[in-house]
Amino acid sequence: SLSDMGTVAAKHALASANKDPKDIDAVIMATCTPQYIIPSTASIIQKKIGNKHAAAFELNSACTGFVYGLTTAYSLISSGVMKNVLLVGGEKVSFFLDWTERDTAVLFGDGAGAVVIESVDNDSKLYSSKLTCDPSYGDALALNNFGSSMEFKDPKEGYFLGISFTGQEIFKNAVRTMSRLAEEALAESNLTVDDIDLCIPHQANLRILEATAKRCNFPMEKMIVNLDKYGNTSAGSIPIALTEAIEEGKVKPNSKMLFLAFGGGLTGAATIIDWDDVITAGTAIREAQDIITANGAKTKGVIVALDRQEKGKGELSAIQEVEQIFGITVLSIINLSHIINYLKDSKIDDTLKSIEDYRSKYGVK
Repeated sequence: SLSDMGTVAAKHALASANKDPKDIDAVIMATCTPQYIIPSTASIIQKKIGNKHAAAFELNSACTGFVYGLTTAYSLISSGVMKNVLLVGGEKVSFFLDWTERDTAVLFGDGAGAVVIESVDNDSKLYSSKLTCDPSYGDALALNNFGSSMEFKDPKEGYFLGISFTGQEIFKNAVRTMSRLAEEALAESNLTVDDIDLCIPHQANLRILEATAKRCNFPMEKMIVNLDKYGNTSAGSIPIALTEAIEEGKVKPNSKMLFLAFGGGLTGAATIIDWDDVITAGTAIREAQDIITANGAKTKGVIVALDRQEKGKGELSAIQEVEQIFGITVLSIINLSHIINYLKDSKIDDTLKSIEDYRSKYGVK
């Protein structure tokens, strides 16, 4: 479910930020595919992470949702209203797809990512944020027949949901809007393209990203692109790409980053931030090395646990399984597939062939 994906992302973000869930003052969920209308997906994630007091609400600006949410969170903190905000961006687009429309359905994916925004006593900041919407092109990207005006139909009449879009209109609007907002954000921040270390755009279409980069004179090698792995995950695409960039060591201390997005509405967004001098609690590779160093031969059990759980119960269960085995917190593992591959590549020779063997040998119940 969307809340399950969001909860995994939220727990990773909290662990990486070294935050107790009780420290969070607000949970913001950026999505246009909520699990329910009421209660909000934000409140469900809030419950699952163990927070009972924070504000919780959803923000729907389609694919620009994460950037809209980031600006909202920054405003809540800079105004002194709150100190710690958990922002989750995610979607379950697959529910709304008409799989008979292969030219549309194959473009999208499900996923979620999360960040913690907090008040800090240093120069880290949001330099500029430009948010816009041109409603005259709203019909160019739409989720048809869903909401309080929807018409219920007999399923035999055919699929009655489905995402519709006008490709050429969206392409032109996306390139024009993102490049304009990027230039405005840079000018307002008194920065140039050369000052930006990374650009993390909404992952929708490679040609759109290339055209936008060309129009802004922004080098593609500084632009994070991963849509070939996940497709268009709407509000989830930027936080997922950000997570991978951190994991791959592309986000350095004090990195200046430009977030760019466009989406249904038609909305547009550009935000420039300074990442601060602290990277996360550790990348997946570093954490794998730490586990090997600390536990030696036991790591074979980790491989078995993760393999079994990923194929069966899912990522959250895999994390819990490893925590139970070693009695340690491993929620800062950003991507379990990376740690599995690392451990396998290490070719650790061990006689432990299953979790049951490990439990028997080390007395773990």
